[in-house]
Formats: sequence, C-alpha cells, structure tokens
Amino acid sequence: MKTLAIKEPIQFIPGVPVHVEFFHAGHYPAHFHPSTPELLLCLEGSATIRACNAQKDLHPGSTFSMDASDIHCIYSDDENLLMSLHIDPSQLELPPDAMTNCFLELDDATLSPLQIEPMYQVLDRMISLAYRLIAKDTEPCDVDTMRKQSNQLVDLLLRNFDWLSFIPDPYYTNRQFHERCKRIMAYCLENYTQKISISQVAEMEHINENYLSAFMKRTSLGGFKNSVNFIRCYYAEQLLLHTDDDVIDISSRCGFSDPKYFYAAFKSMWGNTPAKHRKWYREYASIRPDIRILDPVEAKAALDGFLPGYHQRKMTALMDVYPTR
Repeated sequence: MKTLAIKEPIQFIPGVPVHVEFFHAGHYPAHFHPSTPELLLCLEGSATIRACNAQKDLHPGSTFSMDASDIHCIYSDDENLLMSLHIDPSQLELPPDAMTNCFLELDDATLSPLQIEPMYQVLDRMISLAYRLIAKDTEPCDVDTMRKQSNQLVDLLLRNFDWLSFIPDPYYTNRQFHERCKRIMAYCLENYTQKISISQVAEMEHINENYLSAFMKRTSLGGFKNSVNFIRCYYAEQLLLHTDDDVIDISSRCGFSDPKYFYAAFKSMWGNTPAKHRKWYREYASIRPDIRILDPVEAKAALDGFLPGYHQRKMTALMDVYPTR
C-alpha cells in the first residue's frame, strides 16, 4: 500500500535542539515527523489543520501543537503564512522518556486562564528562536543561548500543556499527582495491546480501585477507561493510515476486545468511524500538494509584520488575566 501519511524527517543543526520553517500551505499532504514534536503558529491569513483527533481553523496568532509521530495535514483556499518549530528531545536536558509518555495540547482556543501567561512565554521563546535561526547564515550562531531557550520552552510545555496527564498547574505544585499520572500513562502506553484493568493499575500504585477511579477523573480525559481508549485509538489511527489492514484486525491489535467497542470509541473521540477516517485521508492524498517554503528574507519580513499585532494581543490577554497589574 502507498501510505496515506508521508514520513518527513527534520534536519537539525548539530547542537541546536530546534528547527524552524516558514511556509504557505494551500494543500500540505498528510505527514508525520518521527520522534519530533512540532509547534505551529499562524502569522497571516487562515488555514485548517487536522491532527490526531483534532481539527482547528487557524488565524493570525493561533497556536497548535503536534506530538512526535502525530499524523497531520494543513489546507486552505486563502493566502496564509505559517511558522512551524520542531523539537529534537534527544538534544535537550530531559529524562529520556520526558516527551514520550505525555500528550501536549498548546491550543489558544482551549486555554484555561492559568494557561494564558505560560502560552505567551512559550510563544516569546518560539519567536526568539525563530529570529536566531533565520539569521544563522549571516550572524554567528549562538548555540548555547538557543539550547537554553529550547530547554526553557520545553519545560514550559511539560509543566503547563501535558493535557493527558494532569490538570493545568503552572507552578507544578502537586508533584505526587504528576508523577502518578506519568507512571499510569507509561504503563498504558506500553501495554495498550493487552487487557488493562483498573485493578491492575491500582495494585501497581498501591491504592484501591475507587481512589484510582476518582484520581483519573481529574485528568483531562475524564477517567481511566477514556484514557486507555484514547491511547488505543491513537495507535489504531497509525495503522489505519499506514496499512491496508482490515479494521477488525486493527481493533484486535490495539487491544479492543470487540470491534463494536473500537467503532464506538473511535467515532466518539475522532468524530468519524475508522473506515470513514481512512477514506477521508485517501481522498485527501489524491489532491496535488500546494506548499511554498519562504526564504530567510521573506521569513524575517513575515515575522516582523506579525509582531505588532502579537504584542497587542499579548498585552490585552494578560491584562484580562491580571487586571490589577
């Protein structure tokens, strides 16, 4: 089979954990970046992005994040300019699994009040890194500063936008809650193809089932069963778009005991049946690509033009959150 999602590796500068690209997207084919999370920022115009189980209309100032290997595509009938920033976790000062056992959601449309200031802290670092990378051919590349800002950026993401594991907590105060969530997610990610019961996980955590059930309802997915089903559907999507395997076979391989449970969970979380989801991407793959990468001069002009509006939006948003400042 011809895969419905293109593998698109990113070429990082040695010693620099981030890569930036500015582009116009009329029809960007479905693709994924192995082991490389991506942050997207809309600078001009409008576009629509589909990634994992989400679909979002982008406009100037819109942000969106994709985890490593998330299949995503971007399309628009309008002119637009977008900036993507990719992250190489292997070059960061992080534990090896820090970005593999979590799911990020940096989305300006779904922020809680506590996430607004951290979002702008993330965007400030993205913009600073972008300027440095744009100028790398004409100015000395300050690798140490870029590594420091990259680590700060990822630290902000993990503290504030790990949507599967914990309630937004910008001060990272409840360490026990966070660590327990990480262990549970790691276990489910490792064992999603097998039967996973709440009693197994409760025993692993040395707590009773009722307490664990209440604990998992505090996470963004609202419960243990939903968390496990999301992980299974997430990997089922990979098989739907990378193979011609039968949907019933995919259901079994991803740990669902009955195909009807798979259909129900996938439609609930992805908004479509597995077969229709695959059909949409098959039709999308038949359309001719329309992408234009900006050169450094165009990229700097686009970023310069974006900044006045960005600073105005930032000031207004922070005044709404902190009216007495």
